[in-house]
Amino acid sequence: MNTLPKECLLEIFDNFRNQYRCLFYCLLVNRLWCKIIIPILWRNPTDNFIDRRVLKLCLSTLNEKEQARLIPFRLNLPKFPKQLFEYTSYATTVKDFRLSFPIKNWLKDEGFNSKSRDSIFDDDDDYLPIMVVKFSLIEMFLRTRGKLKLLMFDGIIFDKTIFNNFYGNANITTITSLEFWPQNSNSEAIEMLVEIIRKNFLISLNLSNNEDFSSKEWNAIAEAFHQNTTITSLDLSSNQLDFIRAKLLAEVLYKNTTLTKLDIGENKFESRGSKVLAKALHRNNILTSLRLSCNDIDFEGGKALAEALCVNTTLIELELQYNELGIEVLAEALCKNISLSTLNLSWNGIDSRGVKALEKVLYTNSTLTYLNLSENHIGFEDSKVLIEALSKNVTLMTLHIGRYNISYEDRNNLRKIFRINSISTFVDLISDHQFNPSD
Repeated sequence: MNTLPKECLLEIFDNFRNQYRCLFYCLLVNRLWCKIIIPILWRNPTDNFIDRRVLKLCLSTLNEKEQARLIPFRLNLPKFPKQLFEYTSYATTVKDFRLSFPIKNWLKDEGFNSKSRDSIFDDDDDYLPIMVVKFSLIEMFLRTRGKLKLLMFDGIIFDKTIFNNFYGNANITTITSLEFWPQNSNSEAIEMLVEIIRKNFLISLNLSNNEDFSSKEWNAIAEAFHQNTTITSLDLSSNQLDFIRAKLLAEVLYKNTTLTKLDIGENKFESRGSKVLAKALHRNNILTSLRLSCNDIDFEGGKALAEALCVNTTLIELELQYNELGIEVLAEALCKNISLSTLNLSWNGIDSRGVKALEKVLYTNSTLTYLNLSENHIGFEDSKVLIEALSKNVTLMTLHIGRYNISYEDRNNLRKIFRINSISTFVDLISDHQFNPSD
């Protein structure tokens, strides 16, 4: 295989990127294979921390400053001879939440337990030493990063200077994605986050599940977004964003010129918050993907959203599952919308009246290619209505429907419709029947 070009070998070994043991044995074959495989093995080092050797090697890479935080715990850090590779520089993804369990096991191996050193434990658990070791490792990865693209941080901010290595020189930073869930969030954590947003090097930011952030802190984050020109994907799900915070987000959508993907599901916006965000969609011509699931959007909120869909020409993907927004008024908007291709309306209490409204959508809409209607109150007779409408539709490629059984006769009708319309898959989520054009 050494006669193959290096690029071909890289492609071959990359297909085994999740086969840690296989790659490990392959790198022992010869020097060339080793040089190709080591960067692949170390792309996601925290995924392999279950192997104690990987953790120990990373601990041996800590510099004096990073080791200093561990002095109070009197830990014996592993030492290795000078390494052939700068292993941690190959990391492209570092997942903070993957560190706790391996570190805990390492501490136990070192004879570190609550009985012998209970004075440094928090709530009779070895929480504090684990978090300090995690923090030092994160700082080390940021310092030695060469190809790091994604950082998932879920911990305590002991010292915000750790992130000087993150954005010290925004012109050469490699990190483009950040998933940020600081525990016991404080002013330092928010100051650091705001600074990161303003530095304009992130492309993707995940701030989900940060319910502890105050209104003042969300206001600071929103202000930072007014200055950001690089982030294209933002996840704010599960943050209990109320009406005031929904207004802050709407202002961001008014002014932002780069955000194309937004997840604000599981926030319980209810009617007022939904109306504010729907109004922002009237003016926003950048967003292409929006997730609004599980927000208690009612008829009034659905009406406001429908009005926005009538004029918005950029939104391509919309997720509205787990709401009660009134499908009839939304269906009218779908008949006029000229951009939406993916729509999820599962768990919306859609009944026979809703199906009748959707029938018209399937007759007239020429852009939808994916429609999810599963887990609604759609009966057997309603299925016939949808089947008839599908026979007139030439664009829908995937339809999901559940909560009813399809007769043998109707299954044959579906097969005929698939052949005529090139519908790729029909799924009955209850009886697990799938219908394809080739059936």
